[in-house]
Amino acid sequence: MPSPFTELSGPHHIAVVIPAWNAAATIGGALESVFAQTRPPREVIVVDDGSTDDTAAIAAAAGATVLRVANGGAARARNIGIAAAASPWIAFLDADDTWGPEKLERQAALFDRYSMSYTDARIDLEGASVTVSSVAPCPSGLILESLLLNNVITTSSVVARRDVILDAGGFPEAQRAVHDWPLWLRIAAWHPIGFVDAPLVQYRISPGSLSRDLTQTLPGHLDVLEEAFSRRGVAWKLRHLKRRALAGAYRVVGYEAGRSAQWRLAAGLFAHALVHTPADVGAWKALVKVPLAATGVVRW
Repeated sequence: MPSPFTELSGPHHIAVVIPAWNAAATIGGALESVFAQTRPPREVIVVDDGSTDDTAAIAAAAGATVLRVANGGAARARNIGIAAAASPWIAFLDADDTWGPEKLERQAALFDRYSMSYTDARIDLEGASVTVSSVAPCPSGLILESLLLNNVITTSSVVARRDVILDAGGFPEAQRAVHDWPLWLRIAAWHPIGFVDAPLVQYRISPGSLSRDLTQTLPGHLDVLEEAFSRRGVAWKLRHLKRRALAGAYRVVGYEAGRSAQWRLAAGLFAHALVHTPADVGAWKALVKVPLAATGVVRW
């Protein structure tokens, strides 16, 4: 049987790393979108993170290299995949997301200019769909300041040089939530980052996962910012931005609380945002919207 991979010049080989835990229902679609790329990767590595379903068998049957490991979380699974890859470029995909067919081709066109790039993404939640760029600006170039205020980088949209990821320390495994943002911040502190202005990732959120994750999401955001603005952090010289960054964290999690109809929590989070930045018009509007959405007058 011929290989599904195209032999490409060594410096431009791409490995796709997919962490997967009990993803039998979605891993097939994720891999189908990888193998449909107009610019095929050299390696496709699925790290089965202790699944108890048919994830590994489905991934292997689709043509991926499968690494089976004890459950340790997505950060550890991604790091294992990065370590196993031989290609100089790494593309990340979550097992319940999919790519548009031109994703890798569009990002490979940036290899000579950027050591990391990301794309716009389309987010699906309960039948509604919105792009990241329609909610917040998606910058390119030296984006550390902007990234501190709002992490607009979806993990499944990233392609980065393997050596740059390793130099930045990989994904922090001790951080069980929000473990991608610290890595992007460390890379952005030293490298310009490219952006492809097209929603080439389909990202799905289930209301159940939103509700479960909120207990970890806010502490995760605050931990990331405390580390970034610490004396040894990447943003020590930008600490004048800390109040705005903290307000942004409360605001982002507030919107997530609203999506899962946790109205009291959402109101409290927006109020906390305003403590840090009292003139934040967006937080004021959101705070006013909470009771209207809670009573069904407007949609969240």
